[in-house]
Amino acid sequence: MGIQEIIVECTHRLTEGVLAELFDQGVRQDDIVSQTDDELLLRSKNPYSLQQSLQCPNALYQYLYFPIPRPKALLGHQHFGRLCSQINQLKETLPEADAIRLEAAGKSSSVMTRVHDELQKACFPNTTTENHPLLMRLRPARYRRDGWEVLIRCSLLPLSVRPWRQHDIKGALNGSLAASIIRLLPSADQGLFLDPMCGSGTFLIEYKKRFPHASCIGSDRSPAMLAACRDHLIAARCTPTGLLQADARSLPFPDASVQTIVCNPPWGERIALADDAAFHEAVLKEIVRLLKKGAQCFCLSQRQEALQKQLEQSDLRILKRYQLTQRGFTPTLFQVQRT
Repeated sequence: MGIQEIIVECTHRLTEGVLAELFDQGVRQDDIVSQTDDELLLRSKNPYSLQQSLQCPNALYQYLYFPIPRPKALLGHQHFGRLCSQINQLKETLPEADAIRLEAAGKSSSVMTRVHDELQKACFPNTTTENHPLLMRLRPARYRRDGWEVLIRCSLLPLSVRPWRQHDIKGALNGSLAASIIRLLPSADQGLFLDPMCGSGTFLIEYKKRFPHASCIGSDRSPAMLAACRDHLIAARCTPTGLLQADARSLPFPDASVQTIVCNPPWGERIALADDAAFHEAVLKEIVRLLKKGAQCFCLSQRQEALQKQLEQSDLRILKRYQLTQRGFTPTLFQVQRT
């Protein structure tokens, strides 16, 4: 098939972890054509094989550039033939695909409807169902001066959809986001990893996938969450060092016994707390107690200003802030260090 251009979709402003993972898989710096805050354009000989090894990206897309003034020109013989050829190649890798799903500004317009219908007719002529559609995105060119770009996802579902997830948990962390955060962590050789509010287990699983032999413990005060977490750990074939029911404000561990803490507290708009500020303060106090001197904590929160103020008043020094975008929310990831 030769060298192809692909788009690697990342969590907004967390391309750092995706790049590290790509380099681990043999991608070279010269293969990176361009990058933005939320995607990479790169050259690859086999994107389908590459995506099987990746945990951090949200999705991989085949990238096609068309030097055309408007989308209607895609229906021209040459461009349409090229587009159909690419879709048919993808069908060989994804035989379950049974339809085209078009995402574009003005997708309900007569032109976009015709583009969709003609592709559907040409590439899926005998299909009446739309259970497993190929996602195709059409947008004005970002990486060329003029024209239009077509992105065709290399998988039927986003890579962020984890096969081990058996329970639909409100506010559960996106798997690709968790993997990207884990990529920011220091080496796992230095001690215990703790998620004091592990919920359904996303951070624990992504950590064990990255560091299978490292020591890690998850805790949560909810028996239901711990039950879901155990199910997910079994499905993912991961075994943490420990899993216990406990309140994040008072954990049964000695002072200065933990090297890394990662947490996604219920501080967002989806899960409200009766006394948010008091909960913040108590959890941070416990994190300070547990961390070794110089050890780090990564905390994801929708309440940036309140959390930053409390961090500045604690014995935790802010090393870096990552302003993210996730499912319509704009949480901040704080990387902090015990002073």
